[in-house]
Amino acid sequence: MMKFRSTVPNAPSVMLMVACLLPVCGSLCLLSGCKTTRMTPEELSAEERDRRLRESYRLFSAGQAAQKSGNLQAAREYYSQAVELNADLAAAWNNLGIVLMESEKPDYLNAAAALRKSAELSPSDPRPYENLGLLYRRAGWYPESVRYYGMSLERDKNYLPSLRGYALGAIETSAIDETLLEHIKQALLIETEPAWRLEFERFKLRVEGELRAMKEAK
Repeated sequence: MMKFRSTVPNAPSVMLMVACLLPVCGSLCLLSGCKTTRMTPEELSAEERDRRLRESYRLFSAGQAAQKSGNLQAAREYYSQAVELNADLAAAWNNLGIVLMESEKPDYLNAAAALRKSAELSPSDPRPYENLGLLYRRAGWYPESVRYYGMSLERDKNYLPSLRGYALGAIETSAIDETLLEHIKQALLIETEPAWRLEFERFKLRVEGELRAMKEAK
């Protein structure tokens, strides 16, 4: 069976459960520390708002460069500073979540909060929920992982990383149903990697067989 490249670390599962229950705004206090009362954008001058906006994009670009080079600590700092200046920068929240998840000592709690914030700010982007699916998979929470992959696919039914994650997680947890079969069929329409195509063909045969057996047992 195809596996994702990363291994499953010893995750703080109880803390991750707490993050799952917290409202997004409460979870973000974990990132900022909630140390001070910040001025709202409306309280700033137009000139200061423009300065902060430009600086947030500069920091975001610096974070991308650091992340690409493998310097995750620097990337984390850049992305954190970017969202401090521009809390509506969805891409920075998404990338911050990835960096927190990919770090040598993963911070799943704050990564989940950042990814949920990104999902809230970008309601048509499937990537934040796909990254949450991967996060919960790494933490060993497979049903929750499948749920987030499904939420990603509600935004884009052709998003291949989520089709792969959903199918793999659903098979591993024996969550066999018509929805899984539809996702597998959709994946087979767009998958180009031979190894994954073979895996999806195997999934299809298994799911069709189990669904047929379920109907016959009724």
